[in-house]
Amino acid sequence: MLDAYTKHGSTMSDRPELGVFSQVSKRKGLVEQNYNETFKLHRRNGNKIFKGLGNTKVNMDKIAVDEALYLVDHLKVQCGKPVDIKFLLYHTTANAISQIALSKRFDYGDQEIEKILGSSVGMTENPEFTKKLVLLVLLPILKYIPPFRAANQQFKQLNKAIFDFIQNQIDDHIETLDPDNIRDFIDIYLVENQIGKNQNQFDTEANAEMRGFVKDLFTAGIETASITVSWALITLLHYPEIQTKIQKEIDIAIGPNEEISSTHRDSLPYTCAFMQEVMRYNTLVPNGVPHLTSADVNFRGFCIPKGTMVQGNLWAVHNNPANWPEPRKFDPLRHIDSNGHFLPSKKVIPFSVGIRRCIGESLAKIEVFVLIATILKHFNVSPDPNCELPPLDKGSLGFVHCPIAFKVILNERVEMQY
Repeated sequence: MLDAYTKHGSTMSDRPELGVFSQVSKRKGLVEQNYNETFKLHRRNGNKIFKGLGNTKVNMDKIAVDEALYLVDHLKVQCGKPVDIKFLLYHTTANAISQIALSKRFDYGDQEIEKILGSSVGMTENPEFTKKLVLLVLLPILKYIPPFRAANQQFKQLNKAIFDFIQNQIDDHIETLDPDNIRDFIDIYLVENQIGKNQNQFDTEANAEMRGFVKDLFTAGIETASITVSWALITLLHYPEIQTKIQKEIDIAIGPNEEISSTHRDSLPYTCAFMQEVMRYNTLVPNGVPHLTSADVNFRGFCIPKGTMVQGNLWAVHNNPANWPEPRKFDPLRHIDSNGHFLPSKKVIPFSVGIRRCIGESLAKIEVFVLIATILKHFNVSPDPNCELPPLDKGSLGFVHCPIAFKVILNERVEMQY
């Protein structure tokens, strides 16, 4: 798979028609776009934010740190009580991507963002609903047949809420755009399309492309980091000794008076190893997003005809015993070298590889690291004694492998205790 997407990227990076999605998106944006000039424009614009290019005020590390601390403050009032942290994590990651795309954050409980989060969660975390969506992708004709017809209508309504929200943000940005003061991703896109201070008209096609791209950023950006952190917390419930080891590393390397940012990754090798093992052990999208060949491809002696849908088995890469002895054993130490340094692995690929590698990978990794390290710096995490321990090897698999609903109990850490 690694060879297929890296060595044959230009001919294996189109997207198949996924009717249930394209009926809403019209294939605008990044995720459903074929590998064409529009796709390349989207990547360039996105990289100006995610790789720190361009004259913007976006600081991903500061955003991640600030949002982690907002979450900590919100969780402190719930200490000692079972709390469903998953939706709070959604809110935290939504605010991160919102600040990057829109220069805007929302308070906990804000009705506007709650509606968007409800739509996003509704498309990924309802097992019965996502099963119907998967079947609609495979057999689009089902959208005319109950109960799939109702599921299809619900899917369109959930997406409409997100698209309407984004369009309102675009309209506001057009009204307030200053090309000499780029605030966020939408401003970058407007400037690239030569929208100036005195213009209020935006090409319909370009508007649809930007709306689709921002929607892709939201849905992927909200889910990837928040679900990964959820799996990390469940893992800590199963392995409390790992929690203790991470906390000890944080206490020694950082101390009580400094907040954790991505600049501390070199000082926290075991924490980084834990994060990488979480991403390996629980593959969020086991088969990746489907690709389509745009020409005949000769791959390892096999001819893959033009127009063939191809999927990369990310789960198999993460569970190949040739690379990972005892792959179903959770072991952060497999990512630590003999000198105690963290070993980043090119074979842990939750964001895929090649041309269509997730554009928000850098932000997601910063968020996951900062969120987990900050939570463990401030809290001890334990299971709800009134519920069974949430399973580590079983989740809800629709388009994304999500954990089954769970609660944790957080107790504030006052001093170092080992």
